[in-house]
Amino acid sequence: MPKASKVTASDSMVLDGYTGVEHSLPIVPIYKDVIELEAQAKTTYTPTLIVSYSGPFGQIYWRQRMDIHADPKVRRFTPHDVVDQRARWRTLILEDEFQHPLIARGAGDIVHRGGNVALGSHGEQQGIGAHWELWMLQSGGMTPWEALHCATMLGAESIGLDKQVGSLEPGKLADLVVLNSNPLDNIQNSRDIRYVIKNGVVYDGDTLDQVWPIEKKFPPFFWRTSDAEWKALPQ
Repeated sequence: MPKASKVTASDSMVLDGYTGVEHSLPIVPIYKDVIELEAQAKTTYTPTLIVSYSGPFGQIYWRQRMDIHADPKVRRFTPHDVVDQRARWRTLILEDEFQHPLIARGAGDIVHRGGNVALGSHGEQQGIGAHWELWMLQSGGMTPWEALHCATMLGAESIGLDKQVGSLEPGKLADLVVLNSNPLDNIQNSRDIRYVIKNGVVYDGDTLDQVWPIEKKFPPFFWRTSDAEWKALPQ
């Protein structure tokens, strides 16, 4: 007899017609009944693996493997005291305790049945947190292309902005990133950013200095300036 998943509040929301469900289903693994329900309903499932249920948060997995306190981009774009709060003390958890690969497998099964999955990083660690989420989405059996599709086009569709963003097409906003290396070869290449392009304006990926159509330095962050300097900056 085929295995059945336990009914959760999220399943009830799907049955009630919700267009999106955020946070992971709290029971893993999920089986065919829930996979088909989510896929056929076309409810967008955003598992936020960075704060995944059923086990230790996914963010801990990456925090114990990466020294973000020493990461130059994190240090540049995040106040030092905030980095200290989240990076100086680490929790050590054995790898087989983490459940996010099983949750990601369920998300991948939904995608493979034609359902919608999107990326949401919950604001736990600005910038690199979205990359952690992308990498974890892919960890459950999605191809790198499928994970990137969830992070871009499916997310845009879920909030009704697929005519403006989500893919590179004529008539859409020129909001994209240019990478030095191919994320289809290794999903973690998503972090190897050369340029950020917003509305057709090109910025350096490390500093956000504007490089085209005119060159312009990125202004100092308010936490790096004195009160007098901050007040003098364009508001």
